[in-house]
Amino acid sequence: MRLLGILVTLVSLTACDAWTSVRGTIRNDVGRPISGATITLKVGSESRQFTSVEDGEFVASVSQPPWKTDIALTVSKPGYSSFEKQLKGPGQFKDFDVVLQKLPPEPQK
Repeated sequence: MRLLGILVTLVSLTACDAWTSVRGTIRNDVGRPISGATITLKVGSESRQFTSVEDGEFVASVSQPPWKTDIALTVSKPGYSSFEKQLKGPGQFKDFDVVLQKLPPEPQK
C-alpha cells in the first residue's frame, strides 16, 4: 500500500507544470526601443517565440517541469547582433532589459 502511495505522488508531481516568465524592454545602443524583435524561450527541445511591441516591451512565458530547469532566452532582429542568456526556472524575471547592438553595414561588392 505504501508503494502505491509513492507511485501516486510521483505521477501527480510529473503532471504539475511550473512557469517561467520574462518581462522587459528591448532597446538599441542609444536607448531607442526596438519593435518586432523575436524573443525565444527554450526548455529542453521545446521552444516558444514572442515578439516585442512598438515601445520595445515584451512578455514571454514558458511551461516547464516543477524543478529547477535551464532555460535559454534568445533575442534577435535582422540588422542587430543576437542576445543570449541562460536562466534558471521556474521564476519571474521582471524589468529584464536587453540592448541589441546594430551590425555594421555589409561591404558593397
